[in-house]
Amino acid sequence: MMQIPDPVHGYIELDGMFADIVNTPEFQRLRSVEQGSFRPVYPGARHDRFAHSLGTYHLATQFVEHFFENLKKDTGVVLSAGERQALSLTFRYAALLHDIGKVPTFTRDETGRGHFLGHAQVGSEIADGILLRLKAPTALRHQVVFLISHHMTPIEPDKRLLLRRLSRYGTEQLLTLLNLQEADMGSKGTGKEEEMAQFDVLRAIIAELLAE
Repeated sequence: MMQIPDPVHGYIELDGMFADIVNTPEFQRLRSVEQGSFRPVYPGARHDRFAHSLGTYHLATQFVEHFFENLKKDTGVVLSAGERQALSLTFRYAALLHDIGKVPTFTRDETGRGHFLGHAQVGSEIADGILLRLKAPTALRHQVVFLISHHMTPIEPDKRLLLRRLSRYGTEQLLTLLNLQEADMGSKGTGKEEEMAQFDVLRAIIAELLAE
């Protein structure tokens, strides 16, 4: 069992392949890129992509049981124990690895502002390589790659567009993607209340579509 101290969440615990991922060179490099700079106000403050990724993983671990409850309530879908385990692992691996592409895509513009253009796609490829190297099951690896490659995709509260995404992604995958985006925003600590509430709005519309 690996325990990593975190200033927000206390100790974040990881075991098995989650700990193996944290120990990879690719994940350790996330320490080199700051999530946001608070130094002008708090000179000692630091929140890098390493800490953000761990925080997203921690929130995903907390979200997962609520996810199963909401899935049953909103869609009537009841997963078997094996399906719950597989979806839980997929969600948490994607949460831990979602920003793994930010190191190789980091650039600064003429104003000094940092950008990570294309990090979702690059990150999905890096995550694929890490999971392949660690001998993750093929189906899980493909699902994690999908979630990471789409985690920056804007999902609007529009019935017509959501119906298309349901058709293209499937119910479980779309709802898992929403949970990943919510955990990502929650770990950044920058999401406004109305932005976070948008996820409940999206879930409600999806539930309506599935009930029709």
